[in-house]
Amino acid sequence: MQFREPVWPERSQPPLPGRALYESPDLAESCLTNLDERQARQALILLARTSAEHAAARRLLEPALFRFYEVIAGIDAPRDTMIAIANAIPYPSFALAEAHAAVVGRILTTYAWGTAQRAAWLVTSSSLLSALGRREEAPAAIEEAVTIRRELAVARPDAFRPVLAGSLNNQSAFLSDLGRREEALAAIEEAVTIRRELAVARPDAFRPDLAASLNNLVDALEAVGQAAEANSVRTEAAEIAESDE
Repeated sequence: MQFREPVWPERSQPPLPGRALYESPDLAESCLTNLDERQARQALILLARTSAEHAAARRLLEPALFRFYEVIAGIDAPRDTMIAIANAIPYPSFALAEAHAAVVGRILTTYAWGTAQRAAWLVTSSSLLSALGRREEAPAAIEEAVTIRRELAVARPDAFRPVLAGSLNNQSAFLSDLGRREEALAAIEEAVTIRRELAVARPDAFRPDLAASLNNLVDALEAVGQAAEANSVRTEAAEIAESDE
């Protein structure tokens, strides 16, 4: 079966093949069987386009991604379609991990440096690369995200300081995995500083995040031999946990 997107008079309606597929499981199984690589890519693109506007189509997209996982990395489609595919891939997924990282990499190429959207996808990319064991690439991705979010936080602190702290928290973990202990400590100390300030203004929203970063700070301090400081921070984290119960 050749997949193509026909003209449809109303934008609110999905392309007919996609709509017909997710409305009829038997038809879907028939159409998605015995496809070559090109046809499989076309099928995934069609389902992704449809699922972007109609949630019901996503029920077909996710199993189709597992069925045709070998062709995902080679898909070349508009950004919105690639995002729909990336969002449909469950995380974590051993079978789709490489494909997920490849799709996110393609999405990143569509965003200019310095944009909030690029920073968000860099965070996703860093997690996927780390899960794949690509330990040198993951810190590079999160470092760029931190740089972007630090600049954005200058102009819009309320919007970007929370996510900057989250990126610093992740950066510390990646650096620690590489044995770059002093750099890991610096990153988590900055995250804790930001989250302490946020927790003062909005304790209900940010104290749990502060406690999590404090626990990470304990590990970072112990890694560089600062046991006394680590014990002090551990006590602070425990006090937050007890008071929030």
